[in-house]
Amino acid sequence: LFKILSVRKALSIQAHPDKSLAAQLHADNPDCYKDDNHKPEMAMAVTPFEALCSFQSLDKIAQNLTACPELAELVGEGAVGVVSAAVSAAAALVSHGKEVLGVDRDAPAVETTRADIVAPALRTLFTALMTAEHAAVATQLDKLTVRLTNGKP
Repeated sequence: LFKILSVRKALSIQAHPDKSLAAQLHADNPDCYKDDNHKPEMAMAVTPFEALCSFQSLDKIAQNLTACPELAELVGEGAVGVVSAAVSAAAALVSHGKEVLGVDRDAPAVETTRADIVAPALRTLFTALMTAEHAAVATQLDKLTVRLTNGKP
């Protein structure tokens, strides 16, 4: 399949399974996965092009929320608080090697990993950002533009 895409606007994130996973997904749920083949893709830029690859660490995202009050206001105090708490909790895990948490003293301990802390925080932040009202996004972009135009960091 040959596609020509304009990347003037942001494209959605897409993930395509490899051949073996495609076959498994198709076998398990053919109504959703119509094809058992993988879908390798290649991008060729016909004009100057920049792509963003990879993701920022949660620590860096928290720093960006602090440095960009417009973004923090857009996603809301709740999401910012969840990210901040996750950064602190993840740092505690690192400083203690690993942390074991239990529901209470008589309950069996459950080992908490960094992913257990980071993933829900990222999900909360992503949901807040992607479900923000169009007008709120426009307002915050206007504020950001004014701030940057005036030379404020």
